[in-house]
Amino acid sequence: MTVNDGGSRWQNDFVFDFGIAGYRPRWLHGLEVVATPHGRRLAGLAGRTLRHVWLVWDLGADDWSADCPVLLDFGGEQVEINHQKTDDLSITFNSIDPHQPVTWPTSDEFQLAWRPEPIAQLEELRGQELRHASLLEWAGGTMADGSVALGFAFPAGHLTIYNALDENGFLFGAPGRVWRRARPQNGEKAESGDLPSRAWSPRVRFSQDGPGRFGTMSSGPTLRVAGQRLGHPQSSGGPDNHRWGGGRSSS
Repeated sequence: MTVNDGGSRWQNDFVFDFGIAGYRPRWLHGLEVVATPHGRRLAGLAGRTLRHVWLVWDLGADDWSADCPVLLDFGGEQVEINHQKTDDLSITFNSIDPHQPVTWPTSDEFQLAWRPEPIAQLEELRGQELRHASLLEWAGGTMADGSVALGFAFPAGHLTIYNALDENGFLFGAPGRVWRRARPQNGEKAESGDLPSRAWSPRVRFSQDGPGRFGTMSSGPTLRVAGQRLGHPQSSGGPDNHRWGGGRSSS
């Protein structure tokens, strides 16, 4: 299977593989830097049927292990998406077999396994034909500005996979106005989207205003963070003193 080389910004000689055989993430940041190696191939996904969305599942916690890549299987073409830090994005293709075990390399305590559509909203997208893929750049006036996400539009739903502060997060529904959008297939002028319907990540779920991890909201629904209900952080630059990050670090 071929792995896209990710362009010229392969940052590390040692690449942490997240305990996934054959996986070598290529960390890039910036819309143009991501679009140059990946735009054409992402455009080619249009018209394909989404067969599965594979997530690594923490069996002990019974929760999504959002540090690990998200796999979208379009039948003969599998796109593998991962985020780290505040703006690093890796996109690879056809390098991961989700039927193989996942062994976290720094600890034996984590029991991990691939699961198809373990979140109900992902199951709703399975079997739909992709209308188009988009590259999205966050422009909310926060520390996350410039981070790049991927959007996938279906006839009955929309999935955005974004940087939820050093891990992956999902938006279900059209991306919000704080996202600048450029479709990979035609390089059209970036434009704002519509308001999102829901956000999902292991510690911030179902917020109404985009990636709440970055502390951009001053009102609205209360966030659920690591199993506790907390009010919205007030700072526009970050999440105050709450514990927002992922549970495991690759560094």
